[in-house]
Amino acid sequence: VPLFQPRFTSAAVGPTGVLTLAWTSELSKIYRLEYKASLTDLSWSLLREITASGDSTPAIDDTAQSATRYYRIVEKR
Repeated sequence: VPLFQPRFTSAAVGPTGVLTLAWTSELSKIYRLEYKASLTDLSWSLLREITASGDSTPAIDDTAQSATRYYRIVEKR
């Protein structure tokens, strides 16, 4: 089990409906932001990969088609 576990620190929907997420991160690590439309879905879909530039990393989801999405952050290994 890795010592560092990324955690969501914020989620906000802007006036145009775009979701902005942020999570704790480690400099230069690559993170996969993944989502599901339902918790019963068998697999997660990749939204984007992002290289952290500090101890907090933001990302947007401007692709959401439904009102509900579940997100997770996975460190790429």
